[in-house]
Amino acid sequence: MTQRITIRDAALNNLKNLSGYNFPSSGTTDGIEREKLPAILVGFATEQTEQELSGTIRQLNLDVSVVVHSRGDIYELLDRAAADVEGVFSAQAAVG
Repeated sequence: MTQRITIRDAALNNLKNLSGYNFPSSGTTDGIEREKLPAILVGFATEQTEQELSGTIRQLNLDVSVVVHSRGDIYELLDRAAADVEGVFSAQAAVG
């Protein structure tokens, strides 16, 4: 569990480099106010374990949610936020 929390916190720290988003406490929507949107929430990672002949494969899933509010095209905002989040993880994967 501690390793998952460490991974979650590292992801959140990388995401916080994005400007224009608010970051409530991990894994909760408490305290999100309409005026503070858009917001990014990072949830707990869940581990999936697969057995193979050569050993064990472990995969961590990290839940990242974006909450937005708009009087216009909500899908455009969600697409933009998804691209921002994906860009952070792609850049991190390229670094190492």
